[in-house]
Amino acid sequence: GGSMAKENEMATAFETLIGIFEEDGLRHRVIPDRHLVEAGFRGEAGRYLLHFHVDEGEGVFQIFVMLPCFIPEGCRLAVAEAICRANFGMKVGNFELDCDDGEVRFHVGNCFPEGTLDPHVVRRLLGTALHVADRYLPALMSVVYGNELPKDAIEYVEGAARVVDCSE
Repeated sequence: GGSMAKENEMATAFETLIGIFEEDGLRHRVIPDRHLVEAGFRGEAGRYLLHFHVDEGEGVFQIFVMLPCFIPEGCRLAVAEAICRANFGMKVGNFELDCDDGEVRFHVGNCFPEGTLDPHVVRRLLGTALHVADRYLPALMSVVYGNELPKDAIEYVEGAARVVDCSE
């Protein structure tokens, strides 16, 4: 009997997630069998597909922000370096690169106790994930299409002083 009650609690967490989208009037698509909600968001640098996932067994809520690009094979090593540099010291979340197909995404996750998913936490994580992905997208693109060094691209995003020597 106990496992059924736990399953119902988790379903409530998924219902809570869906409720947030309905309450905020956000367009979304529910994929119930995968406990997934998909939604599109626009940032300053691009449009993003987001996956919101509730994991029943683990009591974990995750957001994946899919970046609107695939990294060409020849650039994946440089972009992997840029992502390592971006991830180092990142307080919340991390970038992920699929080495096989070049997909890049930003991931945040949070545990929720006893099937209670806090809408405030969900909204805050959404804002953070979207902001970070949008902030770093131009840097990753400059590595791919501008032949910028990963170190320089990430330092620029993170506001490190850039010394430009015009005499060279």
